[in-house]
Amino acid sequence: MNNLLEIKDLNKHYFINKDIIEVLRNINLEIKEDEIIAIVGKSGCGKSSLLSIISGLLDYTDGKIFYNKDLSFGYMFQSDTLFPWLTIKDNCNLGLKIKKMEPKEKELNDLLKKYELIDFANKYPDNLSGGMKKRVALIQTILTDPDILLLDEPFSALDYQTRIYIVNDVYNLVKSKHKAMILVTHDIEEAVSIANRIIILSNRPSSIIKEIDIDKGNLSPIEFRKTNTYLKYVNKIWELMDHA
Repeated sequence: MNNLLEIKDLNKHYFINKDIIEVLRNINLEIKEDEIIAIVGKSGCGKSSLLSIISGLLDYTDGKIFYNKDLSFGYMFQSDTLFPWLTIKDNCNLGLKIKKMEPKEKELNDLLKKYELIDFANKYPDNLSGGMKKRVALIQTILTDPDILLLDEPFSALDYQTRIYIVNDVYNLVKSKHKAMILVTHDIEEAVSIANRIIILSNRPSSIIKEIDIDKGNLSPIEFRKTNTYLKYVNKIWELMDHA
């Protein structure tokens, strides 16, 4: 697989009053086509900062990021970003409208049917459950056809069962579209279930402790969770983070 982007010796400092807060130190990372990466680490270690830097929303202090082309990004945040005054269909089309892209009516309708939202197309977000709202946000993101999807703890507010099924939905959709995806999460089990590769960050100032390739074969996240291999990966990552 080809690299979509490469990060070399990246550092990030914040300047607060007269103090320098070092967040990221000497980060080296490659993002390949058609792979799912999960970034894990303890709270406050700089996971979200790294995601924002990759997307271009946040400047870095020094180092280099090499893009192999003019990449487009789709961002799913932790908080609910649906507009309550827009219908579900209009919320789904919002990304296309912002980027001045043509409507994709057939693809949108197919996705609404796939995720059992078609009967809510002309209703408003307050008619939806938390899991349904996340599916709308996913459709909104994927319709713009980004090269890389960036997910910043987007499922943390969901109950456990809904979360497992939404993660499975995301995995299947990303794989079917042959997209790259980077997920920031504090949930190690979630990371292992969905990712092809896991990046473990140390405490701040964060550096990469370890990169672990996850071999799940052709299993979906739900199927992989049922295997002993899955549990071995989870335990291994917990052990590495305990000694971070």
